[in-house]
Amino acid sequence: GPHVDVGSDIVWTNNPPTSGAHFPTWTAWDREYTTLPRRYYVHNAQHGGIILLYRCDAGCPDVVTSLLAAARAMAPDSMCQSPITKRVIVAPDPLLPDSVQVAAVAWNHAYTASCYDAYVETFARDHYAHAPEDFCYDGTNLGGTPIAP
Repeated sequence: GPHVDVGSDIVWTNNPPTSGAHFPTWTAWDREYTTLPRRYYVHNAQHGGIILLYRCDAGCPDVVTSLLAAARAMAPDSMCQSPITKRVIVAPDPLLPDSVQVAAVAWNHAYTASCYDAYVETFARDHYAHAPEDFCYDGTNLGGTPIAP
């Protein structure tokens, strides 16, 4: 996908976006974010990562806990160097459709559901590291906290 200037508005053809225009900077791996603009995480998907998203207007700590557990359960990536263990991000996405509470994104692929289910782990395993720029260089930390083992 083409890089656009930071601050640019982008319109994607699918929700959540899985490819297309994005910022030239991606965000740091192996982190949980309390806010993360799509324009960054689409670039993470282009680097072969998995982005685990949720939309919980009234809060849903159980869903977040399940997504973090799924992220922790992913196999370590030999391409990553400490402190990064894998290319995964967990973040809210308030722009997901009303009927979607959970989404998993990889380059050109998405899984959406009305609640958490274990297929998220299958999706992550099946689509991990399948992208045009398959490498594990760390990105910019936009305020995320490490996903502790």
